Amino acid sequence: MSNEITPPRPDYSIRKAVAHLRHGLALKCPLCGQHPIFPPLSKTRSFFDWFQPLDGCPKCGYAYEREPGYFLLATWGGMYGFGSLFGLCLYVVIVKIIRPEFSWIWQLVLICVAAALFCFLTARHVKSLFIAFDRFWDQDTTR
Repeated sequence: MSNEITPPRPDYSIRKAVAHLRHGLALKCPLCGQHPIFPPLSKTRSFFDWFQPLDGCPKCGYAYEREPGYFLLATWGGMYGFGSLFGLCLYVVIVKIIRPEFSWIWQLVLICVAAALFCFLTARHVKSLFIAFDRFWDQDTTR
């Protein structure tokens, strides 16, 4: 018989998944849910400040960005993917349902500007949900 201590099993319950989702949507730490992931809007002075999360949670010590390129999947899959899907849906609504009287160039400009604004406004939530999703599936049970 071995005297090795086995670590506890990760908790993949629905309750835990909902808690991570709630913390991600609230832009809070996925582990403790107390501290924000991003600096407040009043301290945001540049685009870098808007997109860059803080180093980690001051309460529980959870690091938000684990290595360089960590948010690459979130940026391409989440922000650009959902932004493109939003632009496509907006195209269908504007061109096929509303059928405006102005030219196709202005319709294209309107759709591109709206999709870019959508990506900018949802960037923090996409990254926060990515952190929460990653934390849920890669639970460190040794803490």
